[in-house]
Amino acid sequence: MHRLIPRAAIILVFWGILGDAGATGTMRCGQWVISSGDSIVTVVSRCGEPLYKEVISGGEGSRGQRVEQWTYSQGTNRFIKILEFRSGTLVSIRSGKRL
Repeated sequence: MHRLIPRAAIILVFWGILGDAGATGTMRCGQWVISSGDSIVTVVSRCGEPLYKEVISGGEGSRGQRVEQWTYSQGTNRFIKILEFRSGTLVSIRSGKRL
């Protein structure tokens, strides 16, 4: 019985670490939380301008859906967050490398 507790604790710790590394769907910006479905206007008003913006497809003169990736720094030794927008709506949030 005593051996089960440490194993369970180790599993929960690794599960928590791995779960955060690939988490999608939400990001905290100060007191706010943004999530998939939010507009670009909402994200900028809550999180400010990103560190970097890239238009992946649908740029000027294109007839296709505009796809953008925005990169936010969450501070030193924290994972960057990469947000993907399609036609002005946030569709995914994923973690990148640590800064």
